[in-house]
Order: sequence, then structure tokens, then C-alpha cells
Amino acid sequence: MRVLAGFMLLFCLPAAAADDAAEIYATQCAACHGPEALGNAATMSPRLAGQNAAYLQEQTLAFQQGTRGSHPDDVQGQTMRALVSHLSVAQIEALSDYLASRTSPAVTRPNEADGPGAALYAGHCAICHGQYGQGAESIFAPNLQILSAWYLNAQMTAYGHGWRGGDTATTRAKNMRAMSGQIPGRDQITAIVEHIAGSR
Repeated sequence: MRVLAGFMLLFCLPAAAADDAAEIYATQCAACHGPEALGNAATMSPRLAGQNAAYLQEQTLAFQQGTRGSHPDDVQGQTMRALVSHLSVAQIEALSDYLASRTSPAVTRPNEADGPGAALYAGHCAICHGQYGQGAESIFAPNLQILSAWYLNAQMTAYGHGWRGGDTATTRAKNMRAMSGQIPGRDQITAIVEHIAGSR
């Protein structure tokens, strides 16, 4: 009987974790990121559905630890820090897995036309984010395919101003800030964003 109970507990745990994560998202995240986690330009909240779990977990922990969202001008970042401050590591893991599994509706791949952003993307971004912006979970590089142009532009601005990738940031964030600094100017950043996101 104990063996049977053990097996039942083993198989029920993932479902329970998923239910907990769904409730956490619905009660604490959906107001900004949307009920389906598709993002909300009005609150500057990115799409989370379909983002890779390793990146989501790393960034949530960065907000908690103050290595992201601590700059006084980063209003959205400070809001996120407050909202996730009470979450446990187990809850963050479950929430990250839950959001990564929510992959619909599908988004189109980045524009593959030979526009001005294609070569810039290939030269500055593809080594980490992949040829099509799909990201790489093994190195915590986010999936750019799912992100909107307004959010990508906002994050490039944040890196440029040092709100992200500053002195207290993680090594990866500092590397991203350094890479963004190698892009010649705003027009080139806009071209890369348009290549990735089009009009999204």
C-alpha cells in the first residue's frame, strides 16, 4: 500500500506544480503580461509564453537579487523586483516551466529578406540568439522570435543607458551591454529590431 501511495505521489507532483504555477501566474503576473502571457505594450510587459525556461528562471532570480531592475530609472524593472520578491526557487522553476510550455499562438520567424538588419543581426546577434532568433537555453539566450519590436527597442535602450548590464549585473548582461555598444547607432538598432520582429 505504501509503495502504491508513493507512486501516486510521484505522478501527482508535476500536475500539482503546474497547477500552482498557473495560479501564481493568474494572480500575480497576468494583470501586466496578459491572461495568455502574450505581453502588453501598455505596461511594457513582454510576451512570456514560449520563452525558454532557463532564461525566465535566470531573469526572475536576477530581479530578486537586484542584479536587474535596481536602477532608479528602470521603473518596470523595479516593479518586477517587488512582484517576484516573495517567490521561492521552486515556485520560480515551476512558473518558468509553465510559461515555456505555453507556445501558442505561434509567431513567425524573423524576416529573412536581405534588408539592412539581416547582416547586422548575423554579425552581432546570431552567435548567441541563433540564426533565426530562436535563442539558446544552454547559454540562457532568450528566444527573440516571440518578442515585440517595442520591447526589443526598450531593452536595447536599457542596455545603452546602463539600466541593464551595469556594474552589479551578471556577466551575461554585461556581455550583452558590451555587444549592444558595438552597434553603430540608433538606425542600425532599429534595422536589427525590424529584422527580428517586423511590425510586431
